[in-house]
Amino acid sequence: MRVVLYTTYFANLRKLPDRIVPISICGKAPEWYYGLQYKNLAPKWSFFSEWKKSHDNDYYIRCFNEQVLNGLSAENVYSELISLSNSFDIALVCYERPNDFCHRHIVASWFLSNGIIAQEYSDKEGEKMPKYKIGITEAGDAGIDLSWVNKMDSVDGAILVTKCITPNFHDAAIRHKDKVIIHATLTGYGGSVVEPCVPQPYEEVDAILTLVDNGFPKDKVVIRVDPIIPTAKGINVALNVIKDLIDNGFTRYRVSIIDMYPHVRDRFKAAKLPLPYGDNFSPSDTQINAVNDMIKAAIDYGESVGYERRTIRIESCAERGLTNSITSGCISVYDLSLLGLDIDDEDICSIGYQRKNCLCYAGKTELLEHKGQCPHKCIYCYWRTK
Repeated sequence: MRVVLYTTYFANLRKLPDRIVPISICGKAPEWYYGLQYKNLAPKWSFFSEWKKSHDNDYYIRCFNEQVLNGLSAENVYSELISLSNSFDIALVCYERPNDFCHRHIVASWFLSNGIIAQEYSDKEGEKMPKYKIGITEAGDAGIDLSWVNKMDSVDGAILVTKCITPNFHDAAIRHKDKVIIHATLTGYGGSVVEPCVPQPYEEVDAILTLVDNGFPKDKVVIRVDPIIPTAKGINVALNVIKDLIDNGFTRYRVSIIDMYPHVRDRFKAAKLPLPYGDNFSPSDTQINAVNDMIKAAIDYGESVGYERRTIRIESCAERGLTNSITSGCISVYDLSLLGLDIDDEDICSIGYQRKNCLCYAGKTELLEHKGQCPHKCIYCYWRTK
């Protein structure tokens, strides 16, 4: 019988049944705690101390992934934890309450992306694990790395993210059209210094239209304008992309605003491009408001060419201040419905999320094994250049 993996916090230890063994994964456990500890999953002091000053959760997540998780094997860690617990069920323990930002939620997401389900422990009766396993291709580009194809039998559905609808991807997507939703990323920068190895925008639009013409359902294509560079020029580029795709009959979009990690700022400087936020990581309120206005302008445009406002669906997830977009995870109840899977809002909210402020279904699992910058070499990529 597979050992069940939970997460919890120190103040909740008294509620754990005897069958669940607590294992601390924090840097320093409370003085009163004499239980098991597993330091390999603890955050590094260098970025933890920086986060304590800034409370920049995205910075923490990136550092934790790069400096802790990327050097570990989920299966090996799982085996080591089982050895520590003598094959009893396990609760990985840290300090914060369930709805607060905590690295144990990042660890749980990492395990899940590697096929090992972990969830926050609750003593409530009827607490449910994710009903479905939904694949996603966030670690690379599904149009280039087709390793996801061999994993389709192990998931109930999949979100395929790509900037490049290659012939092989086209054929595979058609074969699996009943089981996948495509996020076609189109920022308007293909072939430029920002996305040097991405197809030109007109080439990608042609590829998307060909895919639909050959039988892929249009309502299962999401145009992903990700990221938006919130300068006057960048916002105009994003708006023109959305207008062009509305003219081609697409009504669902996902948007995000560029994150300026230190290594991304270095790439911008090397390319002699201006830094949209100066030396800051996040956009200003003025820039966020400008993106908000762009979203409204896009919906207004859709209405002006004959669509009802409610049919132009522009989504965002964990984007502060984008009140004109629909707040939605990249795997939502709406997506599960499109995939023909039966689950309601109460179910999805009771299971938990990938991380705080992320609204994705907890059954999300990564389908690509390569972890690093893909051949597109986008200047804004969160993966560091090796």
